[in-house]
Amino acid sequence: MNPDLHPVATSLRDEVTQLLQGLLRINTVNPPANETVAAEHLRTYLARDGIECDFFAREPHRANLVARIPGGDGPSLAFLSHTDTVLADPAEWDRDPWSGDLVDGEVWGRGALDMKGQVAASAVAFASLAREGFVPSGDLLLIVVADEEVGGAGGDDGYGLRWLVQAHPEAARCDYAINEGGGERLVLGRAPVYLCATAEKMSAPFKLRVHGRSGHASMPGIADNALVKAARYVEALGTYEPTPELIPEARGFLEAVLGEAPPVEEALARAQALDPMLPALVQPLLALTLSPTMIDASHQTNVIPALCEVTVDCRLLPEQT
Repeated sequence: MNPDLHPVATSLRDEVTQLLQGLLRINTVNPPANETVAAEHLRTYLARDGIECDFFAREPHRANLVARIPGGDGPSLAFLSHTDTVLADPAEWDRDPWSGDLVDGEVWGRGALDMKGQVAASAVAFASLAREGFVPSGDLLLIVVADEEVGGAGGDDGYGLRWLVQAHPEAARCDYAINEGGGERLVLGRAPVYLCATAEKMSAPFKLRVHGRSGHASMPGIADNALVKAARYVEALGTYEPTPELIPEARGFLEAVLGEAPPVEEALARAQALDPMLPALVQPLLALTLSPTMIDASHQTNVIPALCEVTVDCRLLPEQT
């Protein structure tokens, strides 16, 4: 912990840490997520400062939480976050992904970054303002939703924010919202940098279907294995390097971090010198990304598939089609 922090900041930091640890100990892997348990944990915490919370749920175990500090007639602001997480395989972790362990100033757990850390920080900021009697110029909302990781994947409105704004628009209505995608702190050289998202890459997932001819696995010569054929395309997608493009948002980031926006190769080399992890952050700002993530072929070990379907996560730059 930074010894130079103001005592109040230190106290709030401890409060955030404890709330985060509690949230991480609640398994909200989606599916099935069970976000209501996390919402109840937050409601219990907020109730200590007299904050009332409303739950809105399409299904009882998928609750969305909304709390409000009433303000004046000015614009309203929402702290927006989600409590569901992606899957975690304990075998791949050095520590239990649902332990919430605090080790050397770092909190361990699935969802600590995406995004229970921000859930906890938003809730503590909201609660601290309420306990101080803060009256905002416009309403201040805390909205913690379910089903961000999968929401709407089945073609419907899911159980989270999309469903909430459709089914209960007044509950979530606000003029501005602070969401994930910004606020990360990087220490580059001697100066800290706080990230702010100014644009969004667009999600454009697609499926690649490769056809072959089925047959018994004991006689591969009489078949045409669609899975084997698909492998070459998966390899090509995984190693594809699109031409980088210095869009205005990326140029602004490089100018803020490097003091200028040099040619791409030079920018990546200088980023590497500042922090070995920085190029991995910069590269997706310069081009679309293609990541094969799922594959579906034969459903029996002894059947050579006639069809192999590969799902690819594609992220486009703003205004790219």
